[in-house]
Amino acid sequence: MCLLRALILVSIATLTFSTPASAADPPSRLTLDTAEYHLKNFQEQVSNAKGRPIKMSESGKEALKRIKSLMRSHPDHPRVIELFDQAKAALRLSKGKTFEITD
Repeated sequence: MCLLRALILVSIATLTFSTPASAADPPSRLTLDTAEYHLKNFQEQVSNAKGRPIKMSESGKEALKRIKSLMRSHPDHPRVIELFDQAKAALRLSKGKTFEITD
């Protein structure tokens, strides 16, 4: 009887304090592909601007929102890190190329 209670308590504690399965799962392929699709559209707009500053488009906002969400939920996933780096580079280029003139 005492052993049975101990086993029940251990199993309840394990279920209560264990990490949720969703945190251990990799991001879905659909989520990654959708974020990449929006990012490619944003990168295309940036490259078409040829160094001029551009206003953030809906596709760009959507890409950054999705990648931010992926970084929060899966910060160590290699493809998420790659998308994050690409988004950061595109965002910098969207501000326009600036030159600093010094003496």
